[in-house]
Amino acid sequence: MHFRASRLDDSWKAIRRAAQERQLKNDAPHLLSRWGYALLEERMKKARADASGLESADLVDPPPRYELWKAARTRSDGQMTSQSARVIAERIVSQIIHTIYQFEVIYA
Repeated sequence: MHFRASRLDDSWKAIRRAAQERQLKNDAPHLLSRWGYALLEERMKKARADASGLESADLVDPPPRYELWKAARTRSDGQMTSQSARVIAERIVSQIIHTIYQFEVIYA
């Protein structure tokens, strides 16, 4: 079957429609393009190494997943990609702060 004929098939159209419906529900899109989380992590590690005066980014711990998630959804002007992404980021940060506070209370 040729490519065009396969895309005109009803089974393909059903798959495409389902994918489009899933995409409509994505209200917190990332801005990573093709380079993805791996390169974002490397860039964040390099920035941390430069800030702390280390020669190599390999000496720096990788950033936590929530920091990667937030950075992937933050535009160059500092705004989040959507209102939903901002709300989720605020919930994540408040949960992290709450967890750190509980840890300090328990082990203080």
